[in-house]
Amino acid sequence: MTATYGRSPLEIAEDRVLQMAQPRFNVSRADAQRFCIQIKEIARPQREKAAALLDNWTGSQEQINAAMALYPVWVHAATRMHA
Repeated sequence: MTATYGRSPLEIAEDRVLQMAQPRFNVSRADAQRFCIQIKEIARPQREKAAALLDNWTGSQEQINAAMALYPVWVHAATRMHA
């Protein structure tokens, strides 16, 4: 686990859910136009799960555990598409 710098698990989970709920793409818009590359959203199923989690966020232990479990899956999916 990475350093938490004194932050609570709730704060870490909130940050991760907010990060996962934002759409990510395989290439920037400028690069897509310059190199004629099709833009694709990456980690979409994980983003949808994170958005659903964020919509009902109360900060319960179940939600914190769900966010912590989803984060490594999201990171793997997001980094696999960039390789």
